[in-house]
Amino acid sequence: MAEVTGLLMGGRVRTPEQALVFAIIAQAVSDLLGGTESNAHEGLVRREAMAFLTARNGPWALRRQEECDYVGIDAAVLRSRVIAILEGKADIFTVTEK
Repeated sequence: MAEVTGLLMGGRVRTPEQALVFAIIAQAVSDLLGGTESNAHEGLVRREAMAFLTARNGPWALRRQEECDYVGIDAAVLRSRVIAILEGKADIFTVTEK
């Protein structure tokens, strides 16, 4: 999951609860961008990660916003970066500072 932290650099984890939420976001990125869909369960996990990370509105977008706010990540930037990576316009290892 270390490669995922480059995508999530804006987060400022300060408490165990924030560390947990940060890990959930990082796992979603890893589920979406890592591995392959070798079985139905992995396909479902990947589709849910896609919805959580890229939904424009609805419950997944709201949940992403809440979790990102909790750990100090800009949810819109996270969404944009994930989409750019999926479209081949950005590299997961590229880190940009504000």
